[in-house]
Amino acid sequence: MNSKKKVKATSDSPDWVTLSRSRDKLAIAVFTILLLAAIAYMAFLYVTDDFTIKDWIWMSAPLFTCGILYFFSIRMWSPLIFAGVFCVLSFGLGFEYTESYLLILPIVGIAGVMSIVDSLQRSTFFNLVLGVENLRNERQTLKSKLMASAFGLSEMVDVNSVQVEFYKKNRFSVRNGFKPVVLCLLCGSPLFIYITLSPSIWLSFENDIQSFVTFILTTSMYVPITVLTLNLLKTLDIGVRSRRGTYGLYDGAKSTIHKMMGPLFLMGIVLMTIGGLNYFDMVIATVASMAFVIAVSFVSYVAYSTLRESMLVKDITLKWDIFRPVSMFDSLNGYEVDEDVPGIPFRNRDEIFKA
Repeated sequence: MNSKKKVKATSDSPDWVTLSRSRDKLAIAVFTILLLAAIAYMAFLYVTDDFTIKDWIWMSAPLFTCGILYFFSIRMWSPLIFAGVFCVLSFGLGFEYTESYLLILPIVGIAGVMSIVDSLQRSTFFNLVLGVENLRNERQTLKSKLMASAFGLSEMVDVNSVQVEFYKKNRFSVRNGFKPVVLCLLCGSPLFIYITLSPSIWLSFENDIQSFVTFILTTSMYVPITVLTLNLLKTLDIGVRSRRGTYGLYDGAKSTIHKMMGPLFLMGIVLMTIGGLNYFDMVIATVASMAFVIAVSFVSYVAYSTLRESMLVKDITLKWDIFRPVSMFDSLNGYEVDEDVPGIPFRNRDEIFKA
């Protein structure tokens, strides 16, 4: 009796092949719960008129906690020991707890960024590929329309003949880190505009530098999460092939970011220039916030690309042949057939999504 169990692949749920681990689910759950709790607490303080810029430090709790969990998960004890010893010494030297926390926040917080980016990529990669492939389906949903818009597929590619291709792994280069940083600057445009329109923020640059650093450092660590998550598409050179040629998903996402955030970035520059005629502190504060975003984004990119991304790429490479053993269009008339796969039936294109 044959005891082998056949696994049926469906386009709705790729549970038969997954990159996500239990610690990835834990990281996402902890991050989501703490982020919602921090937002609720900020809203409560704002409603009760008790909010100060220093209270923004609570927004760093999700990334800080995920950073600690990350060090525990990979059994890297030296950063935790360093942070603990540093806090003890700083307390002995008369530092406040918030000052000590801000000094160790970049190390632990950026580790939290790596953890969340890695977990998001592992949890969404194969679902993303399936979602793009299903854009050929005539039964369009809100999710599919948003996905097509996010990657520019609705305008640039004939979605009726889309095929996802797994090409190659691009090698890490520090020089390539400047391109994601530019996208991070664009994604930070709402932050820059908020600073130019909030005197309480840019006045704190001169009157209360600790509060300013708290706000900017905490906010800057959230900026690279989206860009680094999308960067996997560039590393693997994931694209779609249609009759109009090959189109990279990363290029589509980058184009969408440029369209959405580019005007906001220019608006921030204009506001900073106009306001700088009377408020020089506003210009300095805005430029300082840009410097924070650049520094945090670049360090996060280098750390993630060198410490985490290679392992994820290896896992994807190993499981890609299981996820997609045969091209979805290999059996369609007019498309090249892999001769190494015998017994592939031919069928017309309009039959591919019919039961």
